[in-house]
Amino acid sequence: MNEKISWIFPIKGVTESISTQTLFHFKSKCRDKWEDEIKIGLQEIDQSLQADDKFELGSVPVDLHQMILKCFSVKCTKNQLNNPPENLHYAVRFSPMKPFKEVQNSLYKIILEATPPDEDDVIIINSPLNKTTNVSFKLTNKTKNYAKFFAGFTPDSDAEFSIIPKVGDLEPYGREGTTFVISFTPIECKLTIQTVEMYWSYIIKGILTKICTTSNQTFFY
Repeated sequence: MNEKISWIFPIKGVTESISTQTLFHFKSKCRDKWEDEIKIGLQEIDQSLQADDKFELGSVPVDLHQMILKCFSVKCTKNQLNNPPENLHYAVRFSPMKPFKEVQNSLYKIILEATPPDEDDVIIINSPLNKTTNVSFKLTNKTKNYAKFFAGFTPDSDAEFSIIPKVGDLEPYGREGTTFVISFTPIECKLTIQTVEMYWSYIIKGILTKICTTSNQTFFY
């Protein structure tokens, strides 16, 4: 028996209007909240319509995906076009907690940019000449969960500073806190501590202070 077999596949065509220019550049300092309403016009539309109220980002890097989902949201507030010249309205909220910059090259090109926050504190270390001095402080995560962290100095920092631990688990909010020890040997540097979702920074200043100077001696404390 020789029967013919056929497969049927439904096909739906969707017209896409791709923009090559940057439509929006959302920029905010970490720990600040940026909120605004944006308007998007649909080119080549010659009739009224009700648009889909969904707004999705294109392919987001794996290391930024969860962080962007938590800090960036878009909600459609007007998806009905009664006349072609009208715009769709979207309420945008951007409240980053860690610096990053991401360029989305999907149907609409947008840029998400989170700039570093103000320094959390200034730590001043006094040290005698040729002697290493240590100072310690404690830090907890912003949530009640442990978080992997990396601690290190920015590239422009002086080599006289060191930090321990450099990697580990940051204790959750409500606990005693993870202890960090900064060592200084007699100058200024910037310390950063980062988890997947958070970013802290500290200005570290090492001071070698003169008490008095004689013709052949200088005393420090």
